[in-house]
Amino acid sequence: MERASCLLLLLLPLVHVSATTPEPCELDDEDFRCVCNFSEPQPDWSEAFQCVSAVEVEIHAGGLNLEPFLKRVDADADPRQ
Repeated sequence: MERASCLLLLLLPLVHVSATTPEPCELDDEDFRCVCNFSEPQPDWSEAFQCVSAVEVEIHAGGLNLEPFLKRVDADADPRQ
C-alpha cells in the first residue's frame, strides 16, 4: 500500500504539468467544432491543420494579425467540401 502511495506522489507533478500546457487546438468528439488559442508570442500555427475536418472553427490570436490567413480563404467556396 505504501508503494502505491509513493508512486502516486511521484506522478502528481507530471499530472500538474500536463494540465497547465493545453494543446493550442481542440477538436470535439464529433469533429464538428474546433477551437484554437494562438495567444502565445510564438504560436505553432501548424496545429490548426487538425481543424480541417471541422465544420465550425474558432480562432483566438491574442492580438496577432490573422490577415495573411484570411487572404487565402475563398469566400465563394462551399464550406461542406
